[in-house]
Amino acid sequence: MNKEIKNDIWEVLLKSAVIEVGLNELEGYPPENEINQIVLPERYERKMSRLIRRYKNHDTRLMIFRNLKIAVTVFIILLGISFGILLQFEEVRAVCKKVIMEFYEKYIQVEYTADLSAKEVDVEMEYIPEGFRETEKIYNGWRILLQYENNMGDAIYLIYSKQMHTLQIDAEHYSIEDIRIAENVQGQFFESSDKQFRNYILYDDEEGYFVLESTLPKDEMIKIAKNIKIIK
Repeated sequence: MNKEIKNDIWEVLLKSAVIEVGLNELEGYPPENEINQIVLPERYERKMSRLIRRYKNHDTRLMIFRNLKIAVTVFIILLGISFGILLQFEEVRAVCKKVIMEFYEKYIQVEYTADLSAKEVDVEMEYIPEGFRETEKIYNGWRILLQYENNMGDAIYLIYSKQMHTLQIDAEHYSIEDIRIAENVQGQFFESSDKQFRNYILYDDEEGYFVLESTLPKDEMIKIAKNIKIIK
């Protein structure tokens, strides 16, 4: 007998056997009318109800989460566009600066950031105590460092910045006092309790940020700060 014919006969017999087994399995099930009369225990109904509620709540949470992500994304985009438009006005750019003073356990950190004009300026100290002379001046385009010294080894340092500056001061050796530099300009005087540490005056105005350091007394340092001028 041809081999292909044997394979076809074997396939037909196999299909017949599978169908017969399936029919025998179905004969073991109760008729449809009896299945419809079966009453499931109440605990199964409760389990199915909880499963259905859980599935519905899951879909609801997913929908809320998707909508929330879309809303947040749109808000961030609109906020960026609005801020970009506002920066076109000079009045708004003038207030886009901030001074953050953070107090930690062992030190005080002051961070200044601003977006001021890129036009180059210079700094002049119209009052310097007698005996001091300028010994160093560093200028890098947006920050100026001035240093004055006398024959006794005392020093005065001035840092002027119109973009950014970070300063850390030992919190254990300083007391802080608010002072007035000009009519509309206030600052802080950091007075050292240890002669090994310098005193500081920090303030900012529409021109930028100023840090004055020295071992000189408070009144003398305030007088120096009040006579710092920006030359445009």
